[in-house]
Amino acid sequence: SEYGIISTSVQLATLISYISFFGLNRATIKLIPEFLQQKQKTKISNLITYVLRKFTLTTSILSLSLLLILLFFNPVKLPTSAIILTIMIIPTVAFASYLSNILYAHQLMKKYAGLNIIGQAVKVVVSFILITLGFSFLGPLVGFLFSYVTMMILYLPIAPLKIVKKVKINTKLVWKYAIPAFIVMILSQIFTNTQFVILSSFTTQEITGLFAVAFKISTFVVVIPNILNNALFPITSQLSAVKDSKKQQEKMINTVLRYTLYLTIPIILLLAFFSKYAIILFANKSYVSATFYLPYLLLASLFLGIGNIFLNNLYAIKRPTDYRNVYLITVLLYLPLAILLTLNFNGFGLAIAYLASTVMFFFIGFIKIRKYLSIRISKSELLKILIASSLSLAFLILTKPFIHDLSLAIPFMTASVSIYLFALLKLRFYTKEDLEVVDFFLSKTPERMKFMKNFLKVLRNYLVKHIR
Repeated sequence: SEYGIISTSVQLATLISYISFFGLNRATIKLIPEFLQQKQKTKISNLITYVLRKFTLTTSILSLSLLLILLFFNPVKLPTSAIILTIMIIPTVAFASYLSNILYAHQLMKKYAGLNIIGQAVKVVVSFILITLGFSFLGPLVGFLFSYVTMMILYLPIAPLKIVKKVKINTKLVWKYAIPAFIVMILSQIFTNTQFVILSSFTTQEITGLFAVAFKISTFVVVIPNILNNALFPITSQLSAVKDSKKQQEKMINTVLRYTLYLTIPIILLLAFFSKYAIILFANKSYVSATFYLPYLLLASLFLGIGNIFLNNLYAIKRPTDYRNVYLITVLLYLPLAILLTLNFNGFGLAIAYLASTVMFFFIGFIKIRKYLSIRISKSELLKILIASSLSLAFLILTKPFIHDLSLAIPFMTASVSIYLFALLKLRFYTKEDLEVVDFFLSKTPERMKFMKNFLKVLRNYLVKHIR
């Protein structure tokens, strides 16, 4: 029950804080890189001030409204102390998140990562101390609040909040990006967070629990495309302010697609093959039936991850309407299909509905972005990845009789990954760009890490002989 209070409070606070932006945070991330490219720093500080004023007002109104609802009606049955902390968390999360967005838009990635790590560490430490002292659910809530207060204090000296010269803000331009981003935020929440509501409404809690475990495991597939996508977004936005930059944008997006396929396809195969052990690792043996849903959800996560690359880059190249429309079409397809198939086929029906919707999301996004940029998924490279993956999978199938538990699964999994990488080497999958990636890691590895340094040198020397 205490964990339920914590989850409800944090989700409510986070949701309200992000709604309070009305898409202005996303517009800021899009416009700052453009203004940097155009050397219009005055516009940046004025944009930040404009957005801060707007979301301070909306956050105050939404926080007060939520406070009145929870105090007088309390539909979520939160204790009064949790309600007070939830209301305190909302503006703190909103302000700290916006300051972090400013750092991200300026591409100050080391500071962005470092300050977030400090904030997360504060959350863990404060929560642990307060729980140990007997503060029960208040411990994690106070820890959550303190983490964002800490990040806010650390961000303040770095963020360019001071107006050097007041200039008129093009509010039409700001809202041109903010409104579609706000609509997409709501639609994406519906698309990725309504599965359990639908299952709970039309099936049993047992089916919902099994599906939830499979769904959670499948989200690991989306991690890699999301990381690459987040790294790419401010760069593509900045290039959109450069004349004749299409070739650069195309090259970078195609590179991200290539690495997404290269890294995620073997992960999908490994998770599908070792699905029983993956579920036991994240839950327990009573959830093993969830393996039935996992292959469909893993594929759906791949299409979702790649589709998001197309969609975010549509937004980055100044096509916010297309960005919004793809999400709108997808959700309008997903909701009736999900309800209809769940009514007839329970959890399996929902898995198929979600997969069909993500495939549609992928194809519509691909068609839309192809109107503006020459984005391609190389058939020869995809074929090489599939051949190498098949060899890796064949090894696992042949050795399956020897894999009796999780401790044995790990070395066989490692061996299959090695086969995948070696097969791609022999198929001449790797290019000069891959060599540059190795060189980058080699230059960043400290001298004291001799084993890693020597390993990268050996890898580089071997790779040179096998690149296209």
